Amino acid sequence: MEKVIDKLESYNIFNFLLPGAVFDYMFEMMFKQNLVSGNIIEDLFMYYFLGMILSRIGSIIIEPVCKKIKWIKYADYKDYINASKKDEMVKVLSEVNNTYRTLFSGGVVLIVMKIYFGLATKLNVNSDVHEIMALIFVVILFAFSYRKQTRYVNNRVKKIEGETSK
Repeated sequence: MEKVIDKLESYNIFNFLLPGAVFDYMFEMMFKQNLVSGNIIEDLFMYYFLGMILSRIGSIIIEPVCKKIKWIKYADYKDYINASKKDEMVKVLSEVNNTYRTLFSGGVVLIVMKIYFGLATKLNVNSDVHEIMALIFVVILFAFSYRKQTRYVNNRVKKIEGETSK
């Protein structure tokens, strides 16, 4: 377990573990239910996974919406790569930016869940339906995340190959 913790980079801690733990705390306050078991090892994995889901919601849903409404504007990916090679602080700022996006996603998810469970209670929706919907959502979310990450890898390879062919 110690080796696993040692291998965690700050990105993983600030974008997955921390937001996952904050989300769990807020969830417990709002819904009076525990998402974690009380076993520290299981809880760390749960925080990480929750944070990962929130990060992906931020990347796949929140970020495109914010871009569309012109709330944010990103630098071109090639410019980001070049800038991060010249100034290490660009990576740090990007990591902090992603942490904010993930925490923002957590807040949005909590609001949506509060509305959903309020409606589901009024409509007498079976708990099996909640579980199936959650599973379908997570599968679709990670499918889109996989596609987006593959695009990033391809763009990075093209950028590197373009530099070596010069």
